[in-house]
Amino acid sequence: MVSRKRDRAEMESSEPTAKPSMLTRLRDMWEFSNLMQYIFIFGKAVKIDEELTIEDLENECIKTGPSEKLAEIGLALLKNVSSHKGLTPDLFDEYTRRQYVAKAPERNPFGTEETPNKFADFEVFTKIRILSQLSRWTLINADRLREKIPEAKDIDQTEWRVEEIGYDEEGRLYYVLDDNRLYRRTDPPPPKPPAPKPKANSKRGRAAARASKRRKTVDTGEGTND
Repeated sequence: MVSRKRDRAEMESSEPTAKPSMLTRLRDMWEFSNLMQYIFIFGKAVKIDEELTIEDLENECIKTGPSEKLAEIGLALLKNVSSHKGLTPDLFDEYTRRQYVAKAPERNPFGTEETPNKFADFEVFTKIRILSQLSRWTLINADRLREKIPEAKDIDQTEWRVEEIGYDEEGRLYYVLDDNRLYRRTDPPPPKPPAPKPKANSKRGRAAARASKRRKTVDTGEGTND
């Protein structure tokens, strides 16, 4: 039996791919960087701890057990989205669910049962998506948020945007956010166009019409002796 040596590319392709760590997966979430950038700009206005850093947020996400800090951020954001007065940690799940039902029912993670799913029980990736979504909902009423930032009253809200610093040969955009980290934006591939319908006078179109007619005949029971 003749043996042969495998080249380096073949060996590397046969090696199992290491599963990315939780921290790597967090950093790959656009919602994670989006949430941190929001806190940098608007944290003081919505009463989120000003001393919170990107490293602090990462540590809260990867720690074992529930994070009180993530729950505090959620409640602070909800108070700037919901019109309900007197929100408390005990009301967070129900009133955050109400926001999802009203604004994004197809993405509601809290369920539709009488008792909502608990934020504390979600995996950390779901928690970050919820917090990021709440932060974006606070911007629906930009004037309300601007009133809480005296130095921003005369600033157009478009100035809150972060512009890209460049792009690569594949058209992917690069940003440096206020955490002094470099981010690359990779858009998902465009959806495939729907298959064109056959023209009525084409061979395929006539075949499809005959097949449709046969199905209708069977469905209506025509031609039976019952």
